[in-house]
Amino acid sequence: MPDSLAQWSRFLRSLVLTLTPTWIAFAGLEYVAFHTGETQPPAVSAQRQQNDPNLLWMTRVSGNQYIQFKLERLALERPDVVMMGASRGTQLRSGVFKPYSFYNLSLTSWTFAAFIDIINKFPEGYAPKVIVFNLDFFTFNDGWHEKNRGSHPIFARDTGLFPHAQRLRNVVNAIRDYPPRFATFPDMREELYGSSALGLTAITRSAGFRKDGSLQFDDKVLSLAGAMPNMMADVTLGLMPLFFGARMGETEMTRFAEFVDLAKSKGIALVGIQTPMFDPLNRAVETSGHYGILREFEDRVERGWLKKLGVLFFDFRTFKPYSNDYRYFIDVVHSTEPVFIAMVERMAADSEFSRLLPDISISRLRKLLKRDRLASQHVHFFYNDS
Repeated sequence: MPDSLAQWSRFLRSLVLTLTPTWIAFAGLEYVAFHTGETQPPAVSAQRQQNDPNLLWMTRVSGNQYIQFKLERLALERPDVVMMGASRGTQLRSGVFKPYSFYNLSLTSWTFAAFIDIINKFPEGYAPKVIVFNLDFFTFNDGWHEKNRGSHPIFARDTGLFPHAQRLRNVVNAIRDYPPRFATFPDMREELYGSSALGLTAITRSAGFRKDGSLQFDDKVLSLAGAMPNMMADVTLGLMPLFFGARMGETEMTRFAEFVDLAKSKGIALVGIQTPMFDPLNRAVETSGHYGILREFEDRVERGWLKKLGVLFFDFRTFKPYSNDYRYFIDVVHSTEPVFIAMVERMAADSEFSRLLPDISISRLRKLLKRDRLASQHVHFFYNDS
């Protein structure tokens, strides 16, 4: 018996000595992953951005991480105005709504069903005065929800072993591929403006969400933005987001009505915007013969469909002089920050909109637009100053 105990004791000592380096390495990796932001709970990351207004956040994992983080930010900010939608609204900044507070929830909701889910997840006791949201003709395409199933927010927290292991693997790969970016750990900064960075995408690509929720594009995207007069060369009609459509789908119409009713029940005013598309694309869509959905959408708007629902709508799909100037586009469906200043200036001059947000200074916005006209580039305007 004593010999057996001695053997077990030697075995356990050997096992501990063998595994200790692995445990230390694993603990070190967990420490690094947490402080890069990749495994931080969204609430912790949101508070860090609240404390550091210039911090840029974006993890390698998207989907539910984005919406969870942005809902935590919403709970901290509780803004007067919220922007909802997909990527076409990401360049709307808080600076244009002063003195009102603003947060951009874009890149979390592609469908009206997603809008409904997100409003139902708003912080308890909170509702914005106004929701500005992407209202594009193509979002009423039959089956739009199904075509964007992968973009629908998933609110179940992905805290299982596999997602966590994947994040740790992402950190290891990032350290291997971008060693200079981790030289200043734990005080890491993105390269574009030198702001604090949290999350691997922010650290390695200088892309992510600013404090106001707007998106800072990475340096690769920005190197092409406003510099592609021949953008249409790479465009194929019928693909995301401009799926062909003969008419507006009944399912999406129903979901839209449900979204409107939900907002009304919470006392939220709705302002839909169709943001600019590059004019050569507009002409291609209008003449293709595959977009009866556009004609039906415009006809319904003309006949007062949205007014009857109580939705204020601004159609900037063709918005001169910006929509025919490639310098104001990131690509054919994504316009730059100065264009959003111009859109809000136009909206603020509308009597119905001004009743919702009467204190927006039109003269201030016009001064900003004058500065833009004199600028050498027309991509970012507010930079990382929200």
